[in-house]
Order: sequence, then structure tokens, then C-alpha cells
Amino acid sequence: MKTKPNRADYMFKNRKGEILIKNPGQINGLDFVVMYCEDCTIYICDITAQVFLDASKNCKVYFGPTTGSLFIRQCEDVEVSCAAGQFRVSNSKNIKCNVYAQSDPALEKSSNIILGPYNFSYPQIQEHFERAQLNLPEDKWSQVFDFTPNFNQRNWSIQLPEDYQLVSKEIDEFGEVQQHPVPIPVAYGGSSTKQVIIGSLDAANQEQGGQGLDFIMGKDRVDKIQAQQFVESEQSDLISQKAVYAQSHSDSVRNFEQFDALDSTSPPQTNNPVYTNTASKTYQDIDSFEQPKLNEQQKVVREKEVQEMKDKQERRLKAQQFLQQFNNELLQRVTLKKQQNRIIQNGQTKQEINKNPWQTILQNIKIKDYQGDKEISSMQRALLARAQQ
Repeated sequence: MKTKPNRADYMFKNRKGEILIKNPGQINGLDFVVMYCEDCTIYICDITAQVFLDASKNCKVYFGPTTGSLFIRQCEDVEVSCAAGQFRVSNSKNIKCNVYAQSDPALEKSSNIILGPYNFSYPQIQEHFERAQLNLPEDKWSQVFDFTPNFNQRNWSIQLPEDYQLVSKEIDEFGEVQQHPVPIPVAYGGSSTKQVIIGSLDAANQEQGGQGLDFIMGKDRVDKIQAQQFVESEQSDLISQKAVYAQSHSDSVRNFEQFDALDSTSPPQTNNPVYTNTASKTYQDIDSFEQPKLNEQQKVVREKEVQEMKDKQERRLKAQQFLQQFNNELLQRVTLKKQQNRIIQNGQTKQEINKNPWQTILQNIKIKDYQGDKEISSMQRALLARAQQ
């Protein structure tokens, strides 16, 4: 009986200040998730189907080849090396990406994204690239497609050649480090004479993007210094993405935050860049693999906040109604008591009016107990007679 994989083995979650590694064969072409990590250095030295890098900060993350899509979502101050069929960044900022991308890298609601050629190597990486079957000559790492362009200042830029560095991870039990097979442009220290295209080559973007940087050492004698100057000038005045360009792509806009990590369905191919999930292998062995759905979590939080506000307003309304009812009942009781006091007071007054005043006098003096020297018998008889009238 086949052992069911443990989903915890296919993610790094809630880690801080650690060096984390997955060796060759530990993922073996399945999905992988990195989420809620901070101040970590992470090495994924294996082939993956899809990768999600979510809600992480101040991390350096190095990936082997990914046959499908690699998502970066809600990240900040992260360095990433990856090679994927599709590369997507959304709701992130300050991301340095050294990538191989088989299709145009896609950005959405992100800023200060720097892209350069792929730079990660480790033992057995060449075998993993063979299994991934990526079309290495068709590397579109620089042909960026920005769904939400900033017309005042572009959200992305190309890495300066002087900042490009190779990164390798030694793993003793797996042999020597192998150089990754992705062609590196001449200006970045490699041997590839392929023209580097800055911006998407989509037909609707021909005038604003798709401008070439001829890193061709033999033909045009573009050396590293000239390439450096070209990239620096490109930062300020190359690829002016106008509003009409964004409007022409409105039907292609996708919200990358709602992709399911286990969804392997791909829509029909078109001439326009369609950024969809095209993983060739999904995590079929896990029934309910925990994938990050931050948008759903945010929705739940917002719904909870709205419900809490409604509950608070209902409680406040009930309290106001109770207080109003209490005040009304108290006012009624006070009014009734006043009325009763008036009735009692009026009744006592009438009794006093109808009462013989001589009886009151007899109540206030002690005629029978008088022990003085004077003769008061005649007064006693007169008082008693008056009181009896």
C-alpha cells in the first residue's frame, strides 16, 4: 500500500531566523509552499510542480526548476532565485528576482521589483532541469508584463550586470555542485548571445515595450560596460507604459491571489499572454493539501469585522431601548408615587379640617395627670364638654 505523503513535509511555515533546506528527492516533483517566514535563508534543491511563496519578509529563497507556476504574494524585502514555466508576483514590494521564465513574468499591484537572469546551482540540478522539460533557449526573464503599471514611476527594473552573482549550495552526500543549464547573457558573465528583450513582446505593446538590448559580444561588440550603461538609461526612459496599453489588456487581467495551488486546469492557448496554472504534475496523493489562500482569509477577517460591528450596533441599540424603557417605567413609578402622596396628603388635610380642634387640644395636654397647686377642675370639665360636642 502506497504511503500517503505528510503535507507538513512539503512546506516551510511560520519559521523565523533559520536556514532551511530540501535535498534532492525530498519533494520529487510535487507542490511546495513557503509562507509566514521571516529572516530565513531557504534552499529548495529539488524539482517542484508549483511553488507558492506567501506573506514572507526579509528572506532569501532559492528554488530548483518548477514545471508549472511560481507565485510570490504579499511578500516584502525578499530575494528569490527560481526557474518556472510561469512566474507571477502580486501585492509585493522590494523583491529581487533572478529568474528563468518560459512565459512573460507577470506583475500585479507590486513595486520595486528587480529582475535578472537565473543564478542558482546545486548537486543534481541538471537532472532536475531535464525532468522539468523547460524550454531553456526561450528564457523571457526580462519580458515583463505589468497588469497594474505606474505611469509616474515603473514598478519594475532590470538588474544591473555588476549586481549579478551566482549562488550555489553544496550538499556533500549528493556529490558536486552542478552548474545550472540556463543560458546566461554575455553581459552578465555568460556565453549566451541571445538578444535580451526589455518588456513584453505582446503585439499591443510593440511601441512601448519589447525593446532590445543587444548583449552580443561578437556581432555588435556590446561589452559589459556598454550593457551596464544601457540598463541604467533603461531605468529612466525605456518602456513608457501608457494608459491605452493597460486598457488594451483589461480582458487579460487576472487576480493572482485567487489561484488554487492544486488546480492543474489550463485554458486554451491564445496569442496574448495568458497567465494561468499549467503545472504538469499536481499533488494528487494528498486529499486536502493546505494551500495558502490569503485572499479568502482576508475575506473571512473582513466578514468577521463587519459581523462584529453589526453585533455591537445591535447590542448598543438593545441597551438604548432597555435604558429608555427603564427611564419610562421609573418616571411612571415616580409619577404614581407623587399622585399617591397627594391623595394621602389631601386626605389627611380633610381629616384635620373635619376634626374637633378641642380633641387635638386634649391630645396635646395631660389634663388628668395635672399635679399642680392650682384648681383646674372647672377647666377640665369645660374642655371635656367641648371635645364631646
